[in-house]
Amino acid sequence: LYVDGVAMRRVDGTWIDGPGIGRVWSERQNVDFFRRIWFPLANALITAFGVVFVYRIVGRLGYVSGITLVISLIYALATMAWPYATFDFAEPLVATLVVLAVWLILLYDQTRLRRYLLLAGVVMLAAAATKYVTVIVFPLLVLAIILNHKAGQSWADAKRQSVMPVFTFAAPAIALVPAALVVAAFVFDIQLLYVSQLFEGIGRGWLGLPIDLGFHGLITSWGKGVLWYNPVLLLAIPAIPWFVRSHGWRSFIFVAIPIAYVLLYSKKEVWYGGNGWGPRYLVPILPFLVIMSVPVVVWLARQGRRLRWRAAFGVVLLASFLVQVMGVS
Repeated sequence: LYVDGVAMRRVDGTWIDGPGIGRVWSERQNVDFFRRIWFPLANALITAFGVVFVYRIVGRLGYVSGITLVISLIYALATMAWPYATFDFAEPLVATLVVLAVWLILLYDQTRLRRYLLLAGVVMLAAAATKYVTVIVFPLLVLAIILNHKAGQSWADAKRQSVMPVFTFAAPAIALVPAALVVAAFVFDIQLLYVSQLFEGIGRGWLGLPIDLGFHGLITSWGKGVLWYNPVLLLAIPAIPWFVRSHGWRSFIFVAIPIAYVLLYSKKEVWYGGNGWGPRYLVPILPFLVIMSVPVVVWLARQGRRLRWRAAFGVVLLASFLVQVMGVS
């Protein structure tokens, strides 16, 4: 809000006028404002779909509906996903698209229908078009497809059986990316596009920061540490070994995506993501960390009358919820 003018009354009853400077937007600013004003609504719906996909993934992992509902609500209301559903950043869409791709790969793993892999490839292409950094997830999903064939087989058999599934997943990128690069080279200045903007830009923005500085900033710094903006992760992270023991090779993608994002953005000079709520760039890893907390929720559900552990979990959950309330209030 901008003050256009103000009048102040003295104790003796006289008035002082204080004219403001007003606020006149340029035509470009007006266009940009009204073009972007719908994004918070879109991100709210996009995040809601992400919550649904988290629910579906936990169900596919073999847990009952009560557990899946708890996990999906924790993601919805006790992580940064909620505040970012009200902003116009790209991270909510990236998070939902990556979660959708993982769900489709789980569907393939259980049905062996390759159409799910083709859809996952299209979804990941959309995620990379939304934010180019998402390309780091592509090789991880390829490895996940191969590892999902490993159960009970030799590595040679797993690699042989996964050739066509991997090709099916990569087919959308193979078909569209080269054509898009050629078109961009003709439409734009190829020197500017691929040298100045791409290669030199990567060198300027990603390679100059000591990794320990960015890592500390992303995880535990008081201003942007992901643990303080998502206290529920204090329970989720210790549950990771438990989750890995329960799900074997299937757990690879849930562990690999958070690790890849944290290591990558630990090298980015603007690791903190600007004036957002917490470490903005780590929003896409939150659903996977929350999903890996499911063994803790199952264990608590089996505790019966032992209320102290449930009470401790409730305190952490309430703290995480209140942090998000501050972010949206």
